[in-house]
This record gives sequence, C-alpha cells and structure tokens, in this order.
Amino acid sequence: MCTTSILAVHNFTDTFVLEGDVSRKGLGVVLMQDGRPLSFISKQLCDKILDNSTYEKEMMVILHVVNTWLLYLIRWRFQIKLDHHSLEYFLEQRLTSLEKHKWVRKMLGYDYKITYKKRKDCCGRNGIKET
Repeated sequence: MCTTSILAVHNFTDTFVLEGDVSRKGLGVVLMQDGRPLSFISKQLCDKILDNSTYEKEMMVILHVVNTWLLYLIRWRFQIKLDHHSLEYFLEQRLTSLEKHKWVRKMLGYDYKITYKKRKDCCGRNGIKET
C-alpha cells in the first residue's frame, strides 16, 4: 500500500535535517524535521560533473542545498545525512586542493553536523531482490 508524504510546516525550535543522495546522473535532497518532509530538491547533473568522484558530487549536494535553503539554515543548527562515510570528517581532513578550500569557506558560519546514513540495500545477501 502506498502513502503520499504531506509536507510539514517548519518549526525553528526543532533541528533541520538534510537527507541527500547522488546517483550517476542526478541528486536528490529532502529538508526534514521530526522525520517529516518540509521541501524536496532534485537536479540533473551537468556533463562536466558526471566524471567527478562520489565525494565531490556529495559535497556539491551539500553546497547546493545549503545555498538553496539558506534562510532555513543560516542561523540554526542542522544535520546533514549522506551515504558517503568520509564526509563525516570533512572539517578534519587535510585540504589538498583549491576546491576543498572553497568548500570549507562556503560552509563557514553554519552550525551543522554531517553524519553517515547507511544505504538501505534492496537486495538480500545473495543479491536477489527480496519481496
């Protein structure tokens, strides 16, 4: 049985949660509070970005949604959930490129925490889809 999600109204006393994912050709993110969606974004990636690493694509997701939902996030603590484990340590990593320096500068001033969201596997241990 299917149910449709009803968008909730934001409450600035609760923590905002961004849950995102990147595929080979696009990205999708939902802004949530208390497990209820407030807003959605999906976007097709341009050809120039398609060959980037998963780390770079996931970081682009963060930068895109933080810019898009700036008014919700700039003065409030929020959580970012992604399925790329190394982004949890984004601020602790050595900045080895000019691009990473730019990412850190863009995220300064935000009160956020990046957490790893384990990807739900649709297949069982033997690779056969469970129904």
